Amino acid sequence: MSPEEAAEAKELLTAVIDYQIALSETTFVKELIDRAAPILWLGEKKTGNIVTIGTNPTSHAYRTIDHDIEHHGKEHPFACESYETLLKLKESSSDLEAIIDYYQSYFKGGNTYTRWFGKKEGGRLEGFMNGMGASFYSHDLPSYSPIVHVDHFPLPTRRSMGQIADKETLLYSTFIKEWMQGMLLFLAPSLIVLLGKEHVRQFEYAHKVRFNEITHVKGYPSARYRIGQLPDHAIPVIGLHFKPSEQFLGLGGKKDRHGTSHGHYGRSEVIRWFGEQIRKEWEESY
Repeated sequence: MSPEEAAEAKELLTAVIDYQIALSETTFVKELIDRAAPILWLGEKKTGNIVTIGTNPTSHAYRTIDHDIEHHGKEHPFACESYETLLKLKESSSDLEAIIDYYQSYFKGGNTYTRWFGKKEGGRLEGFMNGMGASFYSHDLPSYSPIVHVDHFPLPTRRSMGQIADKETLLYSTFIKEWMQGMLLFLAPSLIVLLGKEHVRQFEYAHKVRFNEITHVKGYPSARYRIGQLPDHAIPVIGLHFKPSEQFLGLGGKKDRHGTSHGHYGRSEVIRWFGEQIRKEWEESY
């Protein structure tokens, strides 16, 4: 990362810290994890990155302000002075740099949350993206395009976003819209992959993406997706209506109209094939 890019990354990070401090003075404070630093992106920023976009960082393994990895299920030493700690973090250039280094090295450090991202050349999101010709582990798999993961809401929460009653207030806030625009300008992706139909709706509404009609992978009617383009930047966008990292791909435990179970959809070889087919459709469209 160049000095100019590092400076821009610090600006993006301090802006989110300011937002986190502001939220700590609202009723949303009960949803935030004390001492958890923002996670702006995961993966090494490189030219031609593909960017995947999910909801928000998992609480199962997150970066704390004192630079330790804490794991869900272990007793966590929540700090009472979280407000003051955030202010201290914002003013420490070395701490900001350490967090940014963590973002950059996430898939190299051995602490990857593989239950969600998947193992190298395995299943889940990694398997789907392998079918797209990309990998989170491209440092070991140079034939694949590199990937950076970003979440719409860059703060881990105690409960999953789906359980938060006023989640729309968070996800559709002016700050989040402008921050996401800044992140995409910073990362300059060659392709954006949205992981779920709620994110497709959000990009239609907040970022004015013009999508084609909904289609699906041949023979798999529940594997629906749309292809569009981010205006002004001419960045192609693939909006998935399923979630490669979740059980049954977030489609529920039922069967599709052909009688195929959604559990079958989640098999490693099938999810990889989905990526291959959608990649072909995208390349033909662009």
